[in-house]
Amino acid sequence: MDHVQFGNLPAPKYYESSISFRSGQIFFGKVIHLDGNGFAKVQFGNQLITAKVDAPLDVSKDYWFRVKRQNEGIRLMISHEKEGDFFGVSTSKEAKLFLSALKDWKVPIDQSKFTIGEKWLKETGDAKRTLEAIRLMIEGKLPFTDHMFKTIFATIKREPFSVLFDRLMKELSNSSVEKKEEISHHLQTLSGRKIHGETPLVETNWGKGHDVYRAIRFLLKEIGIDSRMSTPSEENVVPPSLKDLLSQQLQKGEHLPKQVLKAFEALYYRILGGQLSNKDQNPYMILTFSIPVPLKEKMIDATFQWEGKRGKDGELDKHFSRILFDLNMPRLGKTFIHMNVQNRIISLQVKTEQIINKTSIQSYVQMLKENIEKIGYSLSTIKFERLEQNQSRREVPLSYFHSGKVDVKI
Repeated sequence: MDHVQFGNLPAPKYYESSISFRSGQIFFGKVIHLDGNGFAKVQFGNQLITAKVDAPLDVSKDYWFRVKRQNEGIRLMISHEKEGDFFGVSTSKEAKLFLSALKDWKVPIDQSKFTIGEKWLKETGDAKRTLEAIRLMIEGKLPFTDHMFKTIFATIKREPFSVLFDRLMKELSNSSVEKKEEISHHLQTLSGRKIHGETPLVETNWGKGHDVYRAIRFLLKEIGIDSRMSTPSEENVVPPSLKDLLSQQLQKGEHLPKQVLKAFEALYYRILGGQLSNKDQNPYMILTFSIPVPLKEKMIDATFQWEGKRGKDGELDKHFSRILFDLNMPRLGKTFIHMNVQNRIISLQVKTEQIINKTSIQSYVQMLKENIEKIGYSLSTIKFERLEQNQSRREVPLSYFHSGKVDVKI
């Protein structure tokens, strides 16, 4: 791969770029200096590059540049946006939105990726979330594929599982797709409905720790987030999870009715999203998953994130870790719980949309403290705060997107 020739820094706030540009990439930069030999010093973000430019330029003016590789090295071509011809790139509304975003992001992009990004903007009709997904893909150096985009887009959109379940149930009722009954059974079970007998969710007491633990393990198994929890049948066959069934249907994508396909995709990629947030850099790891929780009042979405060290046995270190609960409680509204564990001493910070009467919950705090002590931990502090309207609605950071997943015991 050829590299742009770099010049000296005129000021300490800039540094020589280490970016390896490829032929066909485009970027937005400012001309800082011109010499008499046709070379220009261009500011790109907080970096400087020096390259041959085959067009008249004005110092201190911004231009769109396209990298062109030749035998003698790399040259920069320029485009005047007002001419409406951006190196053959479309001048559609979506293309202009994408170009505007690239100016702000200060990143180079291949023309082929630009065309794909424009296609995604047209398909979703949701410019804000689509551009956020594309930015995360570029920054995370993730594969620029439909599969990866749909997964990240679904995670950013965060449609409630209850909405996705109802939409898919409605579409299935009007179709004749294979395994329709099996998929419907999974959806009803995960919604906490009694079907042909009991399920672990129907009689769950969400106020008891053991019941909650059992229910969450059941949810993870049924959805397909943790296949290790699945129990083989007498024929030694592991029954398919909801994710498995959705994946099988999506492989027949072109043969499915359009609305059924969209409902399958929306739920499937919503389930997959948590895996991209996982990060494993031994011995430290981050594990995130989102599940529907069918409380008696209504179904809520719950996102859990663990940060800590992986032990030799593959388990999360029980002595030191951080845990985040991102919930949408029926009475408290949006609720974030930050749990910090240091040498088996726990501190909690609870943020809620609705104000908590601290006096009325003292008995619950005391009960929590006693139950924590029973399992060998101690509660040091618990703080309650009001979640202000201007605070972030999303506590689980999306900057953790990676390709792959973490296999860890909790």
